[in-house]
Amino acid sequence: MIGTISQTSGCRLGTLSHGAGSGVECIYGATTTRIYRIPVANIVDASTTFVADSMVEIPPGSVNSFAATGGLTSCEIASGIDRLIITTGASQRHYVTQYNTSSTALDRVFLSDNRQLDHSINDPGIYPWPSTVSGGFSVWSENGIAYLIRTGTTSITNIIYSVPLSTDWDFAAGTSSATQNRLITPTLSTTGCVTFSKLFVNYERKLGSTYLGIQPEPFRTYYRVTGIADNSGTWNALGDDGDLTSITGSDNIQLMIEFRAIGQNCIPARIFSLVVTYDDNTTDSRYQPSVANSNITTKRFAWRFSTAFGGTVPTLTIRLYDAVAGTLLLTDTTATQASGLFEKSTNDGASFGSYNTTDKANNTTYIRYTPTSLGDNIKVRAILTQG
Repeated sequence: MIGTISQTSGCRLGTLSHGAGSGVECIYGATTTRIYRIPVANIVDASTTFVADSMVEIPPGSVNSFAATGGLTSCEIASGIDRLIITTGASQRHYVTQYNTSSTALDRVFLSDNRQLDHSINDPGIYPWPSTVSGGFSVWSENGIAYLIRTGTTSITNIIYSVPLSTDWDFAAGTSSATQNRLITPTLSTTGCVTFSKLFVNYERKLGSTYLGIQPEPFRTYYRVTGIADNSGTWNALGDDGDLTSITGSDNIQLMIEFRAIGQNCIPARIFSLVVTYDDNTTDSRYQPSVANSNITTKRFAWRFSTAFGGTVPTLTIRLYDAVAGTLLLTDTTATQASGLFEKSTNDGASFGSYNTTDKANNTTYIRYTPTSLGDNIKVRAILTQG
């Protein structure tokens, strides 16, 4: 074996479930430029061929994105995520990666150096995190937690940190329910939901003081409206804007959050609360029923446009129910107008013209709907919703 062997927790005995040594008990050891794999079975008296293969240091995105350190110092097996944790020298990035012999890039870089000193007499506005502080790390991984300690002898450097690597969003799904590391909410009741609107997440923006604190790592949100009770439903990713308008209305919704834990500061996000807004099967709150512009004789139903949308008015749906029997008599939308006619007024109902999706014009904006056909002598409940 050619190379400069590290003396700082430079190797680890264990079994990975991937790569050239999948299922084989091996020693994975670091030199300054490579990670070597030595199967335990190869270690015999007088052998000179015990090294099976090696992995070279190619940073993610190639050396055009991160310089190769040429200073690998420590190798640890994180069995909970089936990865290697590789630390490097002073002022360098570190790696979490699969073992590969294909001369391709390592998977992830993590940690950075912001020169912060996490000892007992620092400013109380500082929030501790594993900054490298121009020193190498020695690592031990157990039950999904990586324990990192700098290789120093002073109070400034000789500090141990715990990082929950298994909670990282790349590994949070786990291989079984026992190894999943996600935040899943109880079922949220959205009885009568016709159209979902928005997910709002209240989370910690900064840990520590305004000027000395840090932002936690990002997180990802998911939802499902089916397969909740038996955990068979597929999780669907949500955008950062929390937009739920494309989701079909449902009486229940469940949310899930995955956290990033392998990043620049390795401090997972902190979630305080989640709020889902939606429109139910009562009339949209932006419209108020108008008795003056409704007409029993002509069977017209009218609403005052009371609150602006702040943009283009979405498609509206009218549902007419038999108020006594509870049966649905008619459904129509402003987009199709298949069973009647929508109209609009901007002069307090003095005159009505063709319907359009322009937002509220003034406090005398009204809309009305006249069905093409509706039976006589029926007590009708009219509902106007989005969607």
